[in-house]
Amino acid sequence: MTASVSPQRFLDHVRRTITREHKAEILTRHYDTITREMQRTGTWRRDARLLDVGCGIGVYSEFWHARGLEVTAVDVDVDQIAHAARRAKDRGWNIRYHVASGDLLPFDTGSFDIVYANSLLEHVEDWERCLGEWIRVLAPGGLLWVETTNVLCPRQGE
Repeated sequence: MTASVSPQRFLDHVRRTITREHKAEILTRHYDTITREMQRTGTWRRDARLLDVGCGIGVYSEFWHARGLEVTAVDVDVDQIAHAARRAKDRGWNIRYHVASGDLLPFDTGSFDIVYANSLLEHVEDWERCLGEWIRVLAPGGLLWVETTNVLCPRQGE
């Protein structure tokens, strides 16, 4: 039997353990890969429109914003979105946060140059519907980044 964790306790844990500094190295590698691939296909723009799906408290969104990308971020957790939006507002950052599910996005078809979904598919019921939705909002020639945990990987943290 698993113990239940309160939403506030979980949010406090995330705030303490998920920081931009903690994630900087891996996110820099993601950024380098994304820019390299988009440059290779001729679709890279410094102000590319990025959708961060499953953004949590916005740490990754803040990283992308600091790199000059136009960031929109979604998560189903109202408390995490509120925390992320408050922090962005306090810092004067133009990151648009929305409460939304990854399988039903409130955006027009072709709205984003990059859809970034990190460690999300293992948490959804219908991963195929999510992928379909992410592809729908991706602009022609855009890049879809999907990363998920793997039980066989000795370094994954879930």
